[in-house]
Amino acid sequence: LTGIQAFQQDASTFTFNSLTSAGQVSTSEGTYRLSAEMKKIFNSSNAAALSGAQIKAVISNKQIIKVTGIAFNQSGSTYGTVTFNADGAKIEGNVFINADYLRLQNVKINVNVTVNDVASNNVIFDNVTVKQSVVIEDGYSSSFKFVANNSTIPQLYVKRNNTLVNTDQKITAIVIEGDADDVALNTKVGKVTIAAGMYPTITGYATIDEIIVERGADVDLRVNGTLAKLHVIHEDSTVYSNRNLLISDVLIPRGAEYRNIIANYSIVDGYIMSIQRPDSTSNLLGIGKVPNIPDGVLHPGDGGGLCQFLGLIPSEVELLHRREVRWAPASVGIVTSIQQIPLIDGREDGGRRQGVDVGKPQSMTDLMGNGGKTIQGTVFPQLCGNR
Repeated sequence: LTGIQAFQQDASTFTFNSLTSAGQVSTSEGTYRLSAEMKKIFNSSNAAALSGAQIKAVISNKQIIKVTGIAFNQSGSTYGTVTFNADGAKIEGNVFINADYLRLQNVKINVNVTVNDVASNNVIFDNVTVKQSVVIEDGYSSSFKFVANNSTIPQLYVKRNNTLVNTDQKITAIVIEGDADDVALNTKVGKVTIAAGMYPTITGYATIDEIIVERGADVDLRVNGTLAKLHVIHEDSTVYSNRNLLISDVLIPRGAEYRNIIANYSIVDGYIMSIQRPDSTSNLLGIGKVPNIPDGVLHPGDGGGLCQFLGLIPSEVELLHRREVRWAPASVGIVTSIQQIPLIDGREDGGRRQGVDVGKPQSMTDLMGNGGKTIQGTVFPQLCGNR
């Protein structure tokens, strides 16, 4: 639905024409007065963005007291966006975007925002709160950019190919579906569900809690950043990762061979910490694999050291400078096999701590005896490979 047909046909549905000299709204259905709150929406600053907009509103005694839906139809251009600034006012229903280069500012939208197929260029949110979802419908775009600054988006549905998502706030969930085979994510995301095409490619720079590959497909993860969990549901799926994406955990289907699922595992070996099947809690890669870091930059392929910690994940290690690693003092899981732990320069228990209880939960504070503070020098050469 791209216009007035998106709303129920009743007396409160109209097309915006203009503002009168008396500060009233001239519409296809007549002229209306405005409540104080509605003057935040209907004003001279927003007249260009509202030109030709189809609007559903609650009207009492020829006065607009609430807007329950807007379909924007007026585009900006490559030279500048057309801006709708609601000054904190609320739209009680859905918003439909049928325009290019549109900027929404300082507005609360109580249901969904749908970017329809006729919108082929940039849409920008500044301080926008969406209660439910933003949907980018399928449509032709050589490159469609969705930018959200200081905005709240619980769910984002991307159905369009060649879409760039750029946000500075975390999105709770993103669903990539339909023909969206090429999507770039520059954001933080809780969960990304990939249900698009046969050869979806995800690029960009992102921090992602979980990616779910929902159906059999060849997925190309070219994204740079960190991924806490990759969940591949179907055995006929294949995933290509890259050395700029550090993955903490991979869950593959029951009975599947991880080298068949991670198609280029020989290349990204060392950039994946753990691989498991649903019928087992054991790490198919061995005990707590973490990368060797010779220069303070993530190059796990440079030696691929094996530390004896089950559950040690990248977020628990802060990389600083060459030969300096800061360990978080939080618990890092179950120590499964440690005979001795070398410390630094002979400090803290003479440089070695003997007899750690196998199977007992340990923290880095317990193991290192230094309160989790920065440790200078060569760290765990016996366990993590030579540096």
